[in-house]
Amino acid sequence: MSKRRIFWKFYVPFVVVMMVIMMVFAITGEKGIKDFYLDEMESELKNSTEKMAEDLLLHATKDGTLDSALCQQFINDHRLPPLQRIVVTDVNGNLLAQSSGRNDVISNFTSYPEIRTALAGKIGISLRYVHSEEEEFFFLTRPIFEKDQTELKGIVRFSYSFASVRLLSKNLMQKIFIAGFWMLAVWSLIAFPLIKRITYPLEKLRSAVVDLQKLDGSKLVHVGPEESEEVRVLSNALNDMVERINKQVKKISDQRSERESIFSSMVEGVITVDLDGKVFHWNKAACELFQVPYGQNYKGKPLIEVFKLDSLEQFNNRISKQGRLREEFYLKNGTICEIQGTSLEHEGEKRMGTLMVVHDVTRIRELEDHRRDFVANVGHELRTPLTAIQGFIETLQDGVDDPAIRKRFLDIVQNHSFRLRQIVEDLFLLSNIENDVPILKSNFTKISVEKLLDTLKELCRDKYEKRNVTIKIVNSINARELYCHKNLLELALSNIVENAIKYGPEGGTVTISTEGLSKPQISDGIGKGQNSISSTEYINFKIQDDGPGIPIEHQERIFERFYSIDKARSRQTGGSGLGLSLVKHIALLHQGQVFVSTNSNQDTRNGAIFNFQIPLNEKSS
Repeated sequence: MSKRRIFWKFYVPFVVVMMVIMMVFAITGEKGIKDFYLDEMESELKNSTEKMAEDLLLHATKDGTLDSALCQQFINDHRLPPLQRIVVTDVNGNLLAQSSGRNDVISNFTSYPEIRTALAGKIGISLRYVHSEEEEFFFLTRPIFEKDQTELKGIVRFSYSFASVRLLSKNLMQKIFIAGFWMLAVWSLIAFPLIKRITYPLEKLRSAVVDLQKLDGSKLVHVGPEESEEVRVLSNALNDMVERINKQVKKISDQRSERESIFSSMVEGVITVDLDGKVFHWNKAACELFQVPYGQNYKGKPLIEVFKLDSLEQFNNRISKQGRLREEFYLKNGTICEIQGTSLEHEGEKRMGTLMVVHDVTRIRELEDHRRDFVANVGHELRTPLTAIQGFIETLQDGVDDPAIRKRFLDIVQNHSFRLRQIVEDLFLLSNIENDVPILKSNFTKISVEKLLDTLKELCRDKYEKRNVTIKIVNSINARELYCHKNLLELALSNIVENAIKYGPEGGTVTISTEGLSKPQISDGIGKGQNSISSTEYINFKIQDDGPGIPIEHQERIFERFYSIDKARSRQTGGSGLGLSLVKHIALLHQGQVFVSTNSNQDTRNGAIFNFQIPLNEKSS
């Protein structure tokens, strides 16, 4: 269906109405002209027939009756106007005389209605089409009476061709149509701006309504004071409605934006599914968890098609039956997800679909595993020395006569008690480092790197002299000072050096070197991604031994609590199992990192290399 503007809906009917009026006017004008000429013709012919009847009585009678020859002579001598004809009959309707110009001869005229009317003594009038003449004629007949109006002597009939009237009417109609055309053109030109003025505000109202339909309420309708009251009231009402709708749309848009921002910022994945199992809302976290592209439009697609997980589809089906559900899913990429699902209901009655909130609990489960491992390791590490102490004390209580054996047992008890004390102290220290960061940082001070290396060598003297290990120090930035927690840094570096001495060969070499870095090195080990400091210069303490090295599969885990590559050897050497974990936390306290590598990935016999990197944070050189 074609859509016409309101202007044309006004203008076209106006033109059509004007044309109809002109046609009605032309038709009624034609009829009026015809009626006018008929009235004029009737009046003229009445006078003509009356005079003709009187003249015939005076000049065409013989022996008191109308004589045919005299009547014909009289008519021939009578000058008639063009297109006018005369017929004279006797009282029986028989022809007595007629004017020239007829194509046929009729002897009796009683069959014509106007003649019959005249024979009855009345004036007869008739307008009819004459087939022999192929023309329309107006007939008027008058009876011819004696002067006393008592005796009928004959009938005189005047006829007048309507060709002149029709020609005149045609000319007048042409003039009327021409005048009407120009009047219509003038009125159309006048009506165009008038209707435009009326419809222009309505067009603006229509445009505003269309924009409003498109939720574009930026265009208001402005009408001038010259407009009609109805248009101004309508435009004001529409503007008020537009402003209210704009406020509502903005409110809804803001709420939607807030909701989208909240959903996009949520760590938890959010998925909503309709009753047909098709997705109608999702957020970025959900796409990341299930490893599907976030930027695509999944609305209206089946849940299984989008997230490609049969168990998720089955979970959704179970929610529709149970209403609320919580389960864990193991994804192919190793992620563990806990999904909480509940039915979506409209006003608490009609069910609309399903809401699923997806939590990534991988880290939590890992921490739980670490906690279980930690509890088990702590229990194991504490139980071993306690069992040994308890066993030797019970043996001593039973009595040991040999002083040498008694002393050896007491030394063993003392060594295990020292190890037990070291484990407890290291655990307290780890807890303090994790929980008291601000207090520990308040104890940071500036120390000389060279002095730090000398102190480190002195701290390890007993260990490397006992195993005849050579300590080699290579300090490439000996003029630098370091801003750090002195005691904790010495503890971390001494733990690494003592491990290098302990696990390296007797008579081997441990190299302690320093180097300046513009930024932390990227490692595939434990320190990757842990740097967040904006310092532009770092120091790297590199401790390298010539021992067996650390296998690649253990390099990431050796910084965990109580993790040991060879637990039996660790107990024999008296370690607490917390040394490298302390090293890692001390590096993090200094906003640095620590990682281990070997000289060759193929041969771990080239020794282990520990890199302890922290920012210098110098205030002055």
